[in-house]
Amino acid sequence: MFRKASDEALIKTMAADDGGALGELFRRYWKQLYQSAYHLLADDDEAQDAVQEVFINLWQRRHEINLHGAAKSYLFTAVRYRALNRIREIAADASLKERLSGYLEHSFLETVDPLLIKELTAEIDRHIITLPDRMQQVLRLSYQEQLTAPEIAARLGISEDTVKNHLAAARKRMRSRLGQLTYLWLLLMIS
Repeated sequence: MFRKASDEALIKTMAADDGGALGELFRRYWKQLYQSAYHLLADDDEAQDAVQEVFINLWQRRHEINLHGAAKSYLFTAVRYRALNRIREIAADASLKERLSGYLEHSFLETVDPLLIKELTAEIDRHIITLPDRMQQVLRLSYQEQLTAPEIAARLGISEDTVKNHLAAARKRMRSRLGQLTYLWLLLMIS
């Protein structure tokens, strides 16, 4: 029904609350929009989210938008804008985490008794030895030797994805076993 309709006709039909018109626009442009977003974000989930958010916004604003046949350029501009905003959000979040981590580590080390730090470290070590051998190796190389994922992968002869998976799994297990305070200490040691 909508496959032969022009973009302008789809926008008008969508404004009349017909979700099928939105679906046709999505079918026509999703792949190209996704590729455009992925080119900027280099992350599958983030690219999919950017495109979906643009279509959600288009539907929510369907009564306000008056495009006159420029749906394709509107969608590409909206996806590019959303992707660039997400890049800014990610950069700001990383900067905030870095500043917060440095502040927390400095404050934590100044106010905590050295004996408590020694006990926390011993507690963490007791739980690390319960992890599978390869996971232990990856975690220790990461926080004790401060190696990056590519360096760990090269040293152990495994893929970077495997290293990242081991680190994520180890952190999840440690968080559930150690509780928040001790886990915070582990994160400070790893960072």
